[in-house]
Amino acid sequence: MQLKLPIAAFSTTFLLSLGWGLGCGASSELSFECKDSTQPDQGFASCESGLKHRPEIVACQLALPRPGIDCGGGFDPSGCNTDSDCTEAPNGYCVSGQVCYCTYACKTDADCADGQLCECRGSVSACVPAAGCKVDADCPGSICATHLTECGGTGYSCVTDADDCTTNADCKQGQQCLYNGSRRYCGVDTCVEGRPFYVDGHIRTAPLEAGASWSDRDVCRHLETLDLTPGVRQLAQDHYLEMAAMEHASVAAFARFTLQLMSLGAPANLVDESQKALADELRHARLAFGIAERLGVARQPAKLDVSHALDDQSPWNILHTTLMEGCIGETIAAARMLEASLLATDSRLSAALAQVAEDETRHATLAWRSVAWLLRRNPELAEPARQLLARTVAAQLAEPAESESMPREVQPHAEQLGVLSDARGRLVAHEALRHIVRPTANALFSRLSAAGPVQAATV
Repeated sequence: MQLKLPIAAFSTTFLLSLGWGLGCGASSELSFECKDSTQPDQGFASCESGLKHRPEIVACQLALPRPGIDCGGGFDPSGCNTDSDCTEAPNGYCVSGQVCYCTYACKTDADCADGQLCECRGSVSACVPAAGCKVDADCPGSICATHLTECGGTGYSCVTDADDCTTNADCKQGQQCLYNGSRRYCGVDTCVEGRPFYVDGHIRTAPLEAGASWSDRDVCRHLETLDLTPGVRQLAQDHYLEMAAMEHASVAAFARFTLQLMSLGAPANLVDESQKALADELRHARLAFGIAERLGVARQPAKLDVSHALDDQSPWNILHTTLMEGCIGETIAAARMLEASLLATDSRLSAALAQVAEDETRHATLAWRSVAWLLRRNPELAEPARQLLARTVAAQLAEPAESESMPREVQPHAEQLGVLSDARGRLVAHEALRHIVRPTANALFSRLSAAGPVQAATV
């Protein structure tokens, strides 16, 4: 896949903007034992760790339509409000999320496509990917358990000795247990926009509800008249609502970052830039909500859970959060947004996304400069920081970039709206890690080493 992103030029500009010049990882054994904390329900059970698996194949016991289900929608003309609106096939039900939509339950694996199994979920069910197993018996000496992929995907695969984890609890703070098609590993989900808001190692966003209080009413009005197929429109709506939720959460991330900088006695210029970045993220969120509304779905954020967001404000925790949210998260977000702006064929949409990319680049450099300042104040944290970056970058680059869930027939049309396919988005993330994050980290630790007794090993 050929990227539009001029990664070499972007990397050089990024490093030079910091004034640092051009800078010149491992898995652990898995000790796995599943002790069921629940009795099998419709063929599925859960380990004490919360890992869901399938001891036996049993037909799902559906209870449709469900009483009391109301999406409160009506914004998406192809969507639904209740289960009774879903009538194109048997066993339809309405999924309430950023966009309400109909899906159709399965009863047995035979109702699903090849390479899928029917996962029973109480009164409903869904066909999900099955990578090499459909029941525990397919995994000698192990179990057929659920896994998480980037961008929120789920599926089932055998737990093996090659896995580094089985649940998020097995991973370090800021990482998730992800599946790459062959094994489970601890990594960072790079399918994000803006600065991710991490709390207790997990990204938080606010649920979305009907409304348009956050929409920029003046943005891209002409998008209302685009002649899009239902599939392309749905993908674009979902993408910009996901972007909006992430950018909205980024406002909280920068609000916290400002408090963290002040708690450390940071210089005024860093605090000032953090406040300006907060205002940028507010504008980005309104832009994304506005684009989604122009594409036919009006949503606004509900309450954002900020509990425990300020629990541990030690220098190490602040450094850890800044490395994950800013140095990695924002750098990747900037590269993804630049690629999106270059793919968008509409000049006004492309210009809006290019401005977001420029802002995110500035936010990323703020994170790197803040880390440099913090490490000069706390040189004993330099080596743990270098190791954290090295592990995270190595884990991400060890995973294949090519993986796709977007239907091939809609991909070029969606990308013209600035919607990156999964494969393209992950490839951009890998290029950003390889050509921006790693060289920037090496330049940082080289500068710190030259200034004092800090190990000058590379990331």
